[in-house]
Amino acid sequence: MNPGSKLNPYQIKTKADLMAMPTQLEAGYTRYFELMADIDLDGEAWVPVNTDAASFKEMVFEGNNHKISNLTLVSDTEYASFAGVLMGSIKNVTFENPVITTSNSLSANSAAVVAATVAYPSGNATSVLENITVTGATLTVSKGYQTTTGLLAGNVINATITNCSNRGNISLDSKSSSSPAERYA
Repeated sequence: MNPGSKLNPYQIKTKADLMAMPTQLEAGYTRYFELMADIDLDGEAWVPVNTDAASFKEMVFEGNNHKISNLTLVSDTEYASFAGVLMGSIKNVTFENPVITTSNSLSANSAAVVAATVAYPSGNATSVLENITVTGATLTVSKGYQTTTGLLAGNVINATITNCSNRGNISLDSKSSSSPAERYA
């Protein structure tokens, strides 16, 4: 069985396992991940799992009701968030005390805690965010001209969001603009 397949998902048991997720995605394939323990990312600089919106890099992330604590991302690139661009699903996980800070000045940027952009590049596929809790979040956007933001998701296209909740703060500078996506905050 191939690692990362539906029958043999990547099992995330440690901080190192979680940090390795971006290297395990591959264009044209669906990779499966299963969180096996609570993970505290204190002291680590997070890199979004997928920052390539043009490639089809699908992932299915099963959180098994565990939590990811102290996710910290400071970035001036697109898609500042845990997943970056989500094509697939994230389910049954809590993000506790995440801090996302971005200063991207691109005209079509998005930022969030869970997924900055939730979408497929084409077709009828639907992404899923389900049973996700975001608590104690801080999301700060500066220089974000027309940045779509939300604690859960920023830009959302062809997705279902079910039984999710969040608490936290979003700060936008005067050049940033809110969007309808904030309804998913």
